[in-house]
Amino acid sequence: MPHVEIPGYCEVIASARLRGDQEDRVQGLTHLTSRTGEAHIALRVGQVLLYLEDRDALDALIRAVDKAEELGESVFPPVDDEFVRAEVRARRAFQKARRKR
Repeated sequence: MPHVEIPGYCEVIASARLRGDQEDRVQGLTHLTSRTGEAHIALRVGQVLLYLEDRDALDALIRAVDKAEELGESVFPPVDDEFVRAEVRARRAFQKARRKR
């Protein structure tokens, strides 16, 4: 059976909840190292892993994150106190150091 290209194709529909600072990793995979035989980007945030197989998929993800950032301004309370910001930075640094052990 021949391989058929389906525009805008997503192999899996999934739901994930993210809370708090997340570890992230992004790497490019060449056609020689990928399972599909084509170069792509592997993007991980927490336990969520995405494989972006072309520029259109990357652009769609960027659009979605940009929209989420705009929405976040009205959904999440602002952090406008310098003490609170310093506490948040210290907590993130502490959590990152713990994960690296």
